[in-house]
Amino acid sequence: MTEWVDVVNKRDRRTGKLSRTECHEQGLLHRQVHVVVVKNSCFLVVKRSKSKDVYPGFFEIGISGHVQTGESYSEAARRELREELGIRSGKLRRLGKCLIKTGDISFFAFYVLEYAGRIFLDKKEASTAIWAKKLPKRVTSATKAAMRLFKLR
Repeated sequence: MTEWVDVVNKRDRRTGKLSRTECHEQGLLHRQVHVVVVKNSCFLVVKRSKSKDVYPGFFEIGISGHVQTGESYSEAARRELREELGIRSGKLRRLGKCLIKTGDISFFAFYVLEYAGRIFLDKKEASTAIWAKKLPKRVTSATKAAMRLFKLR
């Protein structure tokens, strides 16, 4: 199934619509989200599936994904939480937004979710997830940016 995303300009204004693949191939600016999931003093560390096209086998805190055409950043964050972790509730707190180069270049909106419920990992997206206080070394660009926002080490 084709995943459609909005192409945006440097002011994050929609200028068109393309498939996620075309956006990546053409290096066009688009939108993504990253949600850091925390419980007590730990955060969820997810190891991305080796079948992922971007950062396969890397670790990230929480989840990330593309904002689909017509979605808001917060709607995309909620959808990604449902799809990747089975999380359907909780209060999202937006941390901010910035441009990040991850092999392509995207606006990333960052959120945090405090969550103590069960996680239902989608094995197509991630191979494992653990609650941790420290991060492994091989992390994604979005996780590095989230670490700066959270002042994590």
